[in-house]
Amino acid sequence: MHVWNTGYVEFEIVDDKVDPDVQVTTLHWTCTKDDGGDVGSSYGTTTAEIPVEPKSASEARSKIDWDALVQLSLGVEEVQRIEDSIDAQIVELKTPTSGGFTPS
Repeated sequence: MHVWNTGYVEFEIVDDKVDPDVQVTTLHWTCTKDDGGDVGSSYGTTTAEIPVEPKSASEARSKIDWDALVQLSLGVEEVQRIEDSIDAQIVELKTPTSGGFTPS
């Protein structure tokens, strides 16, 4: 199973002088899969324009499913491409088609 994790969220505070809003701008994510000790992973960022409720970033930290927002921001096709790439990494680990070494 692929595990998605949001590692960092960037935001801006948009102040309209009456009721400031927190606007998420960038989501940093990782996706990993462990298949019997063979691990594949991917890291990236996605831009987003997501107004956040509640209005404080500290409350938003625990009340929002950030991993779901990352996948929503990326879109179904990109999520599938990333997961397929991780699966290909694991296949290469299990049955290598190339290699290298440091000469002595």
